[in-house]
Parts: sequence; structure tokens; C-alpha cells
Amino acid sequence: MCACTFVFETDYVGVNQMALSLFRFIAAVSRIQVVSNSLGTFAMLLVLLLGGFIVAKDDIVSWMKWGYYISPLMYGQNAIAVNEFLDERWNDPNTDTRIDQPTVGKVLLASRGMFVDGYMK
Repeated sequence: MCACTFVFETDYVGVNQMALSLFRFIAAVSRIQVVSNSLGTFAMLLVLLLGGFIVAKDDIVSWMKWGYYISPLMYGQNAIAVNEFLDERWNDPNTDTRIDQPTVGKVLLASRGMFVDGYMK
């Protein structure tokens, strides 16, 4: 088992724990099912919109960037994507001149506004 597989599985466990904790918190705060459904839907909307999953980081308006950086999904999504696209199988040279990155994996990361290095800047 290679180290990248372990990191990948650890990232999935982290995202799962984030989602589980979020919905347990919503269930604890709102005891009525109608309120829980409303808060859960609103929380999922915020997490998906601000996490860079639906709207890329570069497309979020500047006054909403704080929401991107406090969203737990952003960290999980970036960890999983960086772990995948910085692997050796994505190291083919970039032939696309629109994005200035050396490999195909980094082009895919940069096109969605994700981190292109193995660490956060």
C-alpha cells in the first residue's frame, strides 16, 4: 500500500467526520424536524457554494472569499484533489498555452482555482 493511498483515505475520513459533525450539530441545535431540515439544507448550500465545489475560488466575488477559507469542504476537496493530481501519472507535460503550469495535473488544479503545490500558500 503506497503512502498516497493512505493520505487519500485519511482525507476521505476527514471529510466524512466534517459532514457527520456538521449534521450532528444541526440535530442538537434544532430538535424539530422541520427546523432541522431547513437548517440542514441551508448548511449544505453554504458548504457547497463556499467550499469551491460549485463555484471555483477564482469566480467567488472578493467580499465572499472569507467564506471560502472558513469552509471545511474547501480543505477536504483541496487535499483530495492535490493528492490525486500531483501524482506521477498526471506528470505529462502541459501543451495548453492558456494556463502557465508545467504538468497536466497542475493545469487541472489551476483551472479550478485549487492549490497547485503540496502545501498551502
